[in-house]
Amino acid sequence: MTSNEFDSEYRIEPFSEENFPSLKKLFNSAFGGDVSLEAYKNKYTTDSIGGKAINYIAINNVSNEVVAHFGALPVKAIMQNNDLVIAAQSSDAMTDERHRGRGLFKLLAQRVHDECNSRGIVFLFSQPNTASYHSFLNVFKFQYIDDITRWDLKLSFKTAPLAKVFIYSKFANVYLRYCNLILKR
Repeated sequence: MTSNEFDSEYRIEPFSEENFPSLKKLFNSAFGGDVSLEAYKNKYTTDSIGGKAINYIAINNVSNEVVAHFGALPVKAIMQNNDLVIAAQSSDAMTDERHRGRGLFKLLAQRVHDECNSRGIVFLFSQPNTASYHSFLNVFKFQYIDDITRWDLKLSFKTAPLAKVFIYSKFANVYLRYCNLILKR
């Protein structure tokens, strides 16, 4: 597809609040699931943990539909030398199946990467699915470090919110020292 063909068929825009319903529809179509609009909005509310989410969408000029999305969720990260930096996790790289193979994923990822650089985000990390794994490693030059182990601890009994209880008690100092000891491991 030439640049002129691309420009006449698609436009790339930063994501805005009004795009949430379209993004939910695209997510449900691309991944075959059903996520609530509220859950989607909560996912992209990252101001308190690292800054405003970075999202770009591709819109089909004929149908005016959102047909692709790529995002990054900024988070505060502590490096080995204990410096606090801002990193970002790539999020929801998806393209409507009718519009795949046209370079939308690559273009959106480049826009997100450029904005991450302009905001001073130190590194971008990802948990790609099988469809995007090759592109992350070979096109975007991500470095494979390790697999992430997922632990699902579904307790069959109820627990007390000990952190909330201890933090407001006379044992707050003991509890905070215990937390620091555990986190240093």
